[in-house]
Amino acid sequence: MDSEMQLQVLAHTPLTAVVRRVLDDAGAEVEVWDATQIHGGIGAAGGGVYRFIGTARSAREARPAGGARPWSLVLKVLRAPTAGTTYDALAVEGWNREVLTYQSGLLAALPAGLAAPRCFDIGEHAGLVWLWLEDVADQVGPRWPVARFALAARHLGRLNGTYLTARPLPDYTWLQRTLLRWRVERNIAFWAAFDAARDAPWLRRCWPADLGVRARRLWQRREALLDLLDRLPQPLVHGDADRRNLFARLGPGGDETVAIDWAFTGVAAVGEELVNLVLASALWFQAEAAALPELAERCLEAYVAGLADAGWRGDPRLARAGFVVAGALRYGPLLAGPIAQWGEAGVDGVLRGVGHSADEWLTRWAAVRRFTFDQFDEALTLIESL
Repeated sequence: MDSEMQLQVLAHTPLTAVVRRVLDDAGAEVEVWDATQIHGGIGAAGGGVYRFIGTARSAREARPAGGARPWSLVLKVLRAPTAGTTYDALAVEGWNREVLTYQSGLLAALPAGLAAPRCFDIGEHAGLVWLWLEDVADQVGPRWPVARFALAARHLGRLNGTYLTARPLPDYTWLQRTLLRWRVERNIAFWAAFDAARDAPWLRRCWPADLGVRARRLWQRREALLDLLDRLPQPLVHGDADRRNLFARLGPGGDETVAIDWAFTGVAAVGEELVNLVLASALWFQAEAAALPELAERCLEAYVAGLADAGWRGDPRLARAGFVVAGALRYGPLLAGPIAQWGEAGVDGVLRGVGHSADEWLTRWAAVRRFTFDQFDEALTLIESL
C-alpha cells in the first residue's frame, strides 16, 4: 500500500483527536474534510506533505448554527530515505530530526519574534512517522520587501544569540553539525575530474566564464575555511531558513517570523544562518538577484542586532566571516557535484514546481556565485586574520 493510500485509509483515525486540539474543544466531531498534497516525496518528508481542511461540529451549545467550525492542518509524512539517494545526509542520522526537535522542547522556548508551527500530534503508521502541524499562512504575501527579510534576520539572530549567551548548547547527538563537511565528500569526485570534463556541454553551461576557476580556488582552500568556521562561535541554528521556510505573521506580541521545516536543526558558525535566508532565497527566485548587495547588508546588520538583543557582545565581524565563508563554499564548489550528477533533466525536475527553466536557474546560480565570490574576496583580509 503506497503512502497516499495509507493516508486515505488511516487519516480519519487520529484526525478527530487532532482537530479537537486545534479547536481546543474536547467534544468536537469532524464533519467533513479534504486532503491536498502540497509537497511531494522529497527529502525526509518522503511520504509527502498534505494540507487538511474541514469543519467540525462543536458540542458546546453556545456555538451558533449548531457549532460548525472550520479548521485546517498540515500533515508531514516522514520516512527514512534509502541509502544511495540524493538525501543520504538525512538517512544516516536525522531523517526524523524535525520530530526530535519538537519532542526535545527546543521549539517551546524560542526568543521573541521567532515561532514554529504548533505540533498537535506525532504518530507512527506502517513504518511512517506522521507529524501533525499548525497550518501557517503568510500575512505579507509571496514577495517580501528587503525590510521584511531583515526583520526575519533579526529574529534568527535572537535565536542564535540566545545559545551564545543565556542558554547552553544542547548536546543531542541528532543535531546537525557536519553539513558542509558532508558536502565536501559529495564533491571530491567532481573536482578531481573537473579539468578533464571541463568542455562537456553541461559543465560549460554550469560553469561559465571565470566561475569555475574561482570555485576551484575555494575548493583548494576548503579544509582551512572549514576549520575557520569551526573556530567561530557556535550557536544553535534552524539550518534551512530560506524564504520558502519562513512566514510573516502578526502575533500577540507584534510581528513574528514563523519558521517551518526544522529538519536541519543543528549547530553552526555564527552568521551561517544567514546563508540560506539571503542566498537560497535569491537562488530559488524568492528574492531578486539584483537586490543581493542590499539584501545581504541589511540582513547582516539586522542579524547582528538580533545577537545583541540576546545579549551577545562579540565582534560583529565574526558574523560577517561566518556568512561570507559558508556562503561562498555552500553555493560555490560544494553545490557543483550534485548539479553535475542531476544534469539538465534532473534540474528541470527539481524546478518543475517552481515555474522556472534550467536556463533561468543556471543564470540565477551564476549571479549568486559571483556575488558570494566577490564578497569572499572583499573580506579576505578579515578572513585571513581569524
